[in-house]
Amino acid sequence: MFAVFPAPYVASSGGVTSLAFHDDAYSSSGQITVPGTVQAGDLIILSDFAALLTDETPALVTPSGFTNWINFAGLYTRIAVSYKIATGSETTLTGMSADFVIDKILAVFRGDAPISSITASTPTTEVTNGNPASQNIVATNGTLPLIAFGLFANGDTSTVSPRTFSPTETAELNGGAGTYHYLKYLLQNASLADVSVDMDDEGLYNMLAGGYLWAA
Repeated sequence: MFAVFPAPYVASSGGVTSLAFHDDAYSSSGQITVPGTVQAGDLIILSDFAALLTDETPALVTPSGFTNWINFAGLYTRIAVSYKIATGSETTLTGMSADFVIDKILAVFRGDAPISSITASTPTTEVTNGNPASQNIVATNGTLPLIAFGLFANGDTSTVSPRTFSPTETAELNGGAGTYHYLKYLLQNASLADVSVDMDDEGLYNMLAGGYLWAA
C-alpha cells in the first residue's frame, strides 16, 4: 500500500530552486551605476520614479536590454519598473529624467543556479490624489522561487508612511533621496503566499503598485 502525501510546495521546472538578495544601488539622476558584483544569470530590477514641475507626464524610458514590467503615470509623475537577466557586462543604465524628482532603486537578486527565464505577473497599480485602495498580490498563482514586490511613492515628495505589506516583507529599499519612493520585497523560496500592500493619502499623486516575478 502506498501513501500519497501532498507536495510541500510548487517547484520551479528550471534549475533555480531559491533566490536571495545580492546587492543594490541608488540614483537621483537620469542614470544609475550597476554594482560591479553583478554576474551573468542574476536578476536586475530597476524601480524608476520621476516627477515634473510642468503640466506634463515624464516620458517612459526603459534601459537598453530591459523589459518594462510596471508602467503607470498621473499628471506630473510616473513609475516604471523594468527587469533583466544580467549578462555580467552591465555598467551604467539610462532611465527617466525629470526637473523635479528623479529617484531610482536598483536591486540585484541571485539564484542558487544562473537564472535563465523570468515570468512576470500582471501588476496592480493606482495613482490618485486620495487614498489608494489596498491591493492584493495573488502570488499563489505563481511558481517557486518567487519574489513579490510592493511599490510606494508620492509625487509631491510627501513622506509615505505607513507602508503596509503583509505578510512582513523580507526587506525594504529606499533610495535615500527622500522618503517618497520605496520598494518592498518578499522572497518566497519554500511556500507561496498572497501579499497585500497599502498606503495612506499623503497628499497629491499617491502611487501604489504590486506584483511578482518568478525565476527558472
